[in-house]
Amino acid sequence: MKKLYLFIILLLPLFAFSFEDYNIKSVEFKPKEFNVGESVKCSVFLEVRENLELVVPETIEDSKWIDIYDISIDRKDQLCVIDIYFKSFKIGNLFIPDIDLGGIVLKNIPYYIQSSLDANDISISEPKGQLYLPMTFTYSLILILFLAGIPVLIFSLSGRIKNIRTKIFMFFTKKRPFKIFMKECTYLKDNLQTLESKLFYTKLINSFRSYLTVSTKDDFFSVTTGEMQVLLAKHFDDLVVEDILSIVKHSDEIRFSFKNENLRREEKDLLRIMEICSNFEKNNYIENELKGDVE
Repeated sequence: MKKLYLFIILLLPLFAFSFEDYNIKSVEFKPKEFNVGESVKCSVFLEVRENLELVVPETIEDSKWIDIYDISIDRKDQLCVIDIYFKSFKIGNLFIPDIDLGGIVLKNIPYYIQSSLDANDISISEPKGQLYLPMTFTYSLILILFLAGIPVLIFSLSGRIKNIRTKIFMFFTKKRPFKIFMKECTYLKDNLQTLESKLFYTKLINSFRSYLTVSTKDDFFSVTTGEMQVLLAKHFDDLVVEDILSIVKHSDEIRFSFKNENLRREEKDLLRIMEICSNFEKNNYIENELKGDVE
């Protein structure tokens, strides 16, 4: 506001009777300090000749930085008050445009408009806290709950996971001895005509003993034919045990007598052993499945 007063004092010589028709006594602004875009009332106090007639202009000179939207005149004898209502859109020391009041032209009315961001009023605010994207807290909470729920889920499904793991292990391990045995039987079947009976029965019985040892965890390799009957009874019914013992005893006779057997008998014994092992493998797999369901 000090700038405004200094500006007006410097320009007062221009107001003094430069024109004989009127003399500006004073200028008042309400509010006294104003910013860009605010409504302001400027009251100009004049001394005019008694016979001088003043009228409100129908049109006002256009300006890019000021909008004069109303003017009123209040006169008592030689004292006249001109109220000018305006909004300014430019910062600094400015002049109200010339206003033709009929008998006189009001000129050189200065005013000062300040910025709403006055340098003296600017203060640096304290740093604010961490800013987060929208929904950050919600997503973080969901992630925490999800991570916390994983151990609970694993614990609740541990029984089923164990069963599935057991079945997978059985699928890849239990089937392997049977596949090896069947592969050896296929070799014997394809080479019946070329293999000697002794070699044929030696391979067949050794493969059979090996398969039973791995599948049942009982040692069928180190037992004699007579002792083998006790172990077979644990895993097969009586008729199957009789068939197995018959083939094993016949194999012993062939190996120790050094005589050749006809191909039909060899093929029959081979197919019977393959059938017994296939049924045993199937029954063993079904039994393990039932144990897994019970667990």
